[in-house]
Amino acid sequence: MSVDDDPFAGHEPRSKRRHDPDPPYRKSRKGLWITLVVLLVLCGGGGGAVYFFLSDFLSDVKATTDEAAKITVNEPTQLGGREKITEPDLVKAAAELKTQISEEMPGSTASVAAFYGDVKTKNMAMAFAMAMLNPKPAEALNEFTKSMTEGSTVTEQWADVEPGPLGGIAKCAALKMDSGPVAICVWSDSGSLGSIMYFEKKVADVQAKFAGERGQLETRTEPKA
Repeated sequence: MSVDDDPFAGHEPRSKRRHDPDPPYRKSRKGLWITLVVLLVLCGGGGGAVYFFLSDFLSDVKATTDEAAKITVNEPTQLGGREKITEPDLVKAAAELKTQISEEMPGSTASVAAFYGDVKTKNMAMAFAMAMLNPKPAEALNEFTKSMTEGSTVTEQWADVEPGPLGGIAKCAALKMDSGPVAICVWSDSGSLGSIMYFEKKVADVQAKFAGERGQLETRTEPKA
């Protein structure tokens, strides 16, 4: 993506604006930034709440610690054939999100936050994931999905989808945002929680490929025999 490209629908490229006195996150840039705000519920005002929610289940930690220790998340250079976006504003936003994860989610051992693809070809996605002890995957996913759709126009309700060989629980839904339709698929297991947002897509467009793309973000290491 070149410097003159702008992934936010309804706005002129930077080179055509008279001035740009405000920081990259100004309110006029709804579109993708609304999406980022949705994710920030885990890491900003809502981050502590989710961590507190998970802390309620620490009595079950012993039963899941070994399983969770096998799981981590990694940030690939490509996701489903999409190259990681290097546009400065989006890179900065993703880096800020990762920083907030480490600050607000002290139990997180690894995190992913990155944009992939190209908005011009309507093949853009944002990946978010964190590795952490997650004693109650179903309850954590329930809170996660509520936070992600709260206050948004839901066009397709959350529905179970195939989680793939990594197991756990997975769901997808679709939202209507200022920038256009967005399909969201999420997963939760004993050692991670994450999502992929697909811009300009419906659930039917992405649910079959989600498990494979999740597999590019999450890694499970089995102990040696």
